[in-house]
Amino acid sequence: MKIVLESAGGERALLVLCDESEGHRIVAEASVDREQAELFTEALRNTERLCEAAVNFVLRTNSGVVLGDASAEGNFIRDAYIQKNGVRSLIAAPILRNQAIMGVIYLEN
Repeated sequence: MKIVLESAGGERALLVLCDESEGHRIVAEASVDREQAELFTEALRNTERLCEAAVNFVLRTNSGVVLGDASAEGNFIRDAYIQKNGVRSLIAAPILRNQAIMGVIYLEN
């Protein structure tokens, strides 16, 4: 996660894994402020850690989201998380295996 974060030039990266039986879960978060990624399990539903709408879009469409200024462009400008946190750049990309979505990598600045 740290390598992805540094390569993309983001400030935060989160990993969401798909789990149909228990619901989608956030399982890791990395930040430029921390030396190591934090591992945990938190339900995606109603989280305040990321833009849930962007992740749900990726999960629903298997398509990535790339926004240069999430607070001024794209489908999520009115999202409460985007507005509250002043998110600028945002990338949410599907993690696929045999064309089935396994999770989402989410990065923001």
